[in-house]
Amino acid sequence: MSQKHPSVKEIPFPGAPVSKLSSRREGPFHKASRTRLYVLDFGKASLRSFERPEDAIQQLITAVTCNDPYFPYPTVTSEGCRQLWDVFRATYLHSAHTVSKNLRQRYGKCARTWPIWFINQWEKKAEELSQWEDGDLIGFGG
Repeated sequence: MSQKHPSVKEIPFPGAPVSKLSSRREGPFHKASRTRLYVLDFGKASLRSFERPEDAIQQLITAVTCNDPYFPYPTVTSEGCRQLWDVFRATYLHSAHTVSKNLRQRYGKCARTWPIWFINQWEKKAEELSQWEDGDLIGFGG
């Protein structure tokens, strides 16, 4: 049985299937009892070491900001998108605690802070990137 985060309304990602038994229409989003995460391009994945967590988190930040956005983005401004990011953030942190038991066993209590550290760094990087004008971030060799 899946546990719900008590303070968060559940809003699935756009395009994610919604169970017909547990869904109902409210506002611009479908409500559902589950959050689904789709892993794409899994063949390009590789194991990352957390011996140096700051390096591992930086690699994750690079990956999440440089890949196609199949998830909400931290610097959205519209109310609906902001709400979606807030739900994604809370659900990610709740789920990360659940699935990171092995990391906590291996690296100790400090591993508990890594999910929030990652989210905070992602939000910081997204804010930095939002300051660039379209095309300003692109560098061409010459």
